[in-house]
Amino acid sequence: MFKISYFRKGVSLVELLAVVSIISLFAVLAVVSLKGKSSQDNLDIAAETLISNIRREQALALATQTSCSSFGVKRLNDSSYKLICSNETVNLAPDLTLSQGEVYFLPPAPQVNKLSDFRLNNKNIIINANGNIEIQ
Repeated sequence: MFKISYFRKGVSLVELLAVVSIISLFAVLAVVSLKGKSSQDNLDIAAETLISNIRREQALALATQTSCSSFGVKRLNDSSYKLICSNETVNLAPDLTLSQGEVYFLPPAPQVNKLSDFRLNNKNIIINANGNIEIQ
């Protein structure tokens, strides 16, 4: 006739807690991994933006018709720098530090008058006498 099965169907609380713990561990590891990547991305973007701004000032110094008399980029403090010709101040993300950097371009050549290379966290932005820029 009818057989009554006493086997349980479902999971125990202990099994459920084990699965939730494992999923939580993987989620924490993923978030920590992404946070480090985001910080590195911010540094890379800030370095490329700084280089782009230096090149823009350099290009303005080469231009024959401009209203500026001075061209360059100057560090104001640990979190900002100033574009001399355009008179713009660029603020960095809170987790970035600009510890040094100042360069001027003297038209019409333009000759590079570098007072110091730029150091953004652990990246050095080097400007040589010819005006070439590289990241180290």
